[in-house]
Amino acid sequence: MKKMERKSYVTGACICLVIVLILSAFATPVYAVPSKSNIIGKIPSSLEDTKPSADPNVPGTDMATSKLSTPTRSIDPEITETGLISLSIDGLGTFTSAGTIQVEKPAGATVRSAYMAAADVWGSCGGPLPDGAVKINGNNVNWDSHDPVNANSAWSDVTAIVAPIVDAAPAGIVDLEIIETINLDGSILAVIFDDPNQATENTIVLLFGAQDVAGDTFAIGLAEPIDTSDPNLVLDMSLGISFGYQSSSYYGQHSEVDVNGVRLTSSAGGQDDGSANNGALLTVGGVGDSNANPPDPYANGDSTSPRYDDELYNLIPFVSDGDTNIFVDTINPSNDDNIFFASLFLASTTAVVGEGILLTPTSATNPVGSEHTVTATVQDDLGNPIVDREVTFTIVSGPHDGQTDTDTTDVNGEATFTYTGTLPGTDVIEASFVNSQEVTITSNQVTKEWKVIVGEANLCPDEYRWSAYHVPSYEWDPFPALFRSWTDVHFVNWGPGNAYGVTATITDSPANVGIVDGEVTLGDIPASGSAWSSDFFVLAVDMTYVPLPPPEEGILWMVEYYDADGVYHVIENVPEFCAPS
Repeated sequence: MKKMERKSYVTGACICLVIVLILSAFATPVYAVPSKSNIIGKIPSSLEDTKPSADPNVPGTDMATSKLSTPTRSIDPEITETGLISLSIDGLGTFTSAGTIQVEKPAGATVRSAYMAAADVWGSCGGPLPDGAVKINGNNVNWDSHDPVNANSAWSDVTAIVAPIVDAAPAGIVDLEIIETINLDGSILAVIFDDPNQATENTIVLLFGAQDVAGDTFAIGLAEPIDTSDPNLVLDMSLGISFGYQSSSYYGQHSEVDVNGVRLTSSAGGQDDGSANNGALLTVGGVGDSNANPPDPYANGDSTSPRYDDELYNLIPFVSDGDTNIFVDTINPSNDDNIFFASLFLASTTAVVGEGILLTPTSATNPVGSEHTVTATVQDDLGNPIVDREVTFTIVSGPHDGQTDTDTTDVNGEATFTYTGTLPGTDVIEASFVNSQEVTITSNQVTKEWKVIVGEANLCPDEYRWSAYHVPSYEWDPFPALFRSWTDVHFVNWGPGNAYGVTATITDSPANVGIVDGEVTLGDIPASGSAWSSDFFVLAVDMTYVPLPPPEEGILWMVEYYDADGVYHVIENVPEFCAPS
């Protein structure tokens, strides 16, 4: 988990606190601001004027015009989690101060953590949101951090409120009652589940802050190059936007999003999770939404707006095999929509967003007594490697708990930590560095399982034959200078352990023998068992070579297999014929 501390803003907070104190006297919350019907289409006039004028009949625009702040940085990662996890997101913009946020709970899943982000009506609160501005099932939400840019937005870890409710509920949709005690455009709830239904290690990143309406970027760094053929690959992005209004005939308020320089959408925004009123203008991609991207990435909407774009996107069409970075650019032409939340759900890969640190591999298993190396990659806001930065590695739990070391990043932004496993069990490892804001950033956690190997396979070739899978099995081409053969090999497992998924590759041969295709597959070979290869290897022998190599100079094999615990083994320099060892 990665958490970034933000500067705490207190100027103007008293205004909202007074409102909360007044409201506490009422059983049913009411807003201590002018009736929303009287302020549709404009921001409270107390705000200063530097924004362009807007249509007084259109929500989400500023008739009186208001002060437009410029963010010093884009939305930042607040939370990064990895593991067998899934994500539920929903939002609520309500004109009546009360409503429901839904959580989609997978079967057998439990809440790992839950977070809320909320935004007022483009600064109408006058300062940071007070604790208790939102209630979940009657429980006050107390804010952990604030962002005063565009709207007054706030962030909170609400795990203690949400987990007991959701964990006790059956699988499916769980309704949570939301009460707003001040004038908000809405709130977003993100719930991360430990989910036994997941088949791969996933990464979830939650971001909070404010994208600059004039144009902003955040970068996603990937642990491994993209493989678009991976059937488990998922690259989903959700955006949370306040103070954006769209209708079937009005598309003036939208944000444009490019991914790796290619347009994803020109219609992000609207009130999908609210209604067409200031104080209810909220949308976020999540429960009930599809990750199908807008059909026309350059359209600002159509008669289905605001549902033309539901702010949940599939990024796979925008990446290529081998990519290790994804760049997301946003701009808001109307200068008054607030992108204050984003999430990334990445299956079959691990990632870091913005200035951060990524630790790989995410998991590994090795026998006790061997070495293991983890690599930390450190990047800046734009995804560039950070060079010459000290990284601290720590084993936070497991049989080697407490071991720590430091290394300095190289030209690729990489630092490494190598240690030897002396005890069986599973270590949890993390890395950290100090970022440009003098904040310590912690990586994703990775695991290393150490196992005691009771018995290993002892695999030896003992017989060869002309191939049963290729006709002809040999040829002269041309005679008598070059002899080519297709040959099967037979291996015996003399060891006490079973060998699974056995493959063998010729790694060396006499000087006059060319390896055309040296790899064969043998499958599973039990202890004391044997197997013929299910395919052949191909050699080309130069009969004109002088002098011919001596007869005892044969080929060498590299044999690879997995044992019963799933530990990967490599046996090198196995001779052409060998006996039990």
